[in-house]
Amino acid sequence: CPVRVSAAAGFATTADEKLQEKRKLQGDAATATRGGGGGGGGDANRRLKLLNSRISSSSSAEAILKVVRGAHAEFNAINVSTAFHRIALFVSRGETFQNDEETNESLRLL
Repeated sequence: CPVRVSAAAGFATTADEKLQEKRKLQGDAATATRGGGGGGGGDANRRLKLLNSRISSSSSAEAILKVVRGAHAEFNAINVSTAFHRIALFVSRGETFQNDEETNESLRLL
């Protein structure tokens, strides 16, 4: 049962067109979130995903801080969030790290 809406107003005129438009909008939103969409950035996105993998696979808070020191300028919000989350996870499990200038600077970089 098709649904009729004003085509002059730029709305979908049938249920199928409405569904197609909804899917397109969802695809556009996903592309914007990923930063893709043909505008380049593929290498940058791969680099950010690689950084997140390195953070996630780190075996200690100190290892995460080494990643931070080496690549903090490239971090996006997801990398920062992952780093803080993983550091908090290690600390909650009883891990400690040195309270020295290098550690403090690494935390400030985040």
